[in-house]
Amino acid sequence: MFSLIFFVLLTFFLLSRLNAILGMRVGFTIDKEEIQGHFNDVEEVQTSDIDKMVSRLQKIDKNFQLNDFKNKAQKVFGIVFTAYANEDKKTLEALLSKRIYNAFVMAINDRQKRGEKLCGEIVRFISIEVVDIQIENTKCSICVKFETEQSNVLRNRQGDVIEGDLNYVQNRTDIWLFGKDFSSRDRVWYLEEIKSE
Repeated sequence: MFSLIFFVLLTFFLLSRLNAILGMRVGFTIDKEEIQGHFNDVEEVQTSDIDKMVSRLQKIDKNFQLNDFKNKAQKVFGIVFTAYANEDKKTLEALLSKRIYNAFVMAINDRQKRGEKLCGEIVRFISIEVVDIQIENTKCSICVKFETEQSNVLRNRQGDVIEGDLNYVQNRTDIWLFGKDFSSRDRVWYLEEIKSE
């Protein structure tokens, strides 16, 4: 009985966190206090600090290149954005940490129950910036700030627009935290946290 109550409360908590979503149920809003333990505030990180951490990271992974990582992060952003809108759980599972994946799946399932369809488009990337890198033993996390222009529309069962505007392009700033454990055979950088500003 206790475990059932705990599960219900946990589900309610997660769904309430998913209510404030990247414009239109496209992403997640995570309070600043929840992410400070993972990476510093954007304005506090200096370019020289990033350069130092890149040098440290290259001692662990000789093939790591910052620009290459940023290009791949941009591709992942687009893939996750599209996969979420298209309810492509298999693609999401390959790119997200288990906790974030479960949250995405809950949001998708909730949308499906309501018979809603999400149409999202990234109009363009304005900027992509690595704002923090943290290394602890064999674990590394890289924080990336994406500035984009997005168009998001949510439709009901009848196809009527219930959120968003077909003619409105929204400027968004999203901070994504990618993590990797170099002691693991799994060499993928998984998305571990999302913060929307």
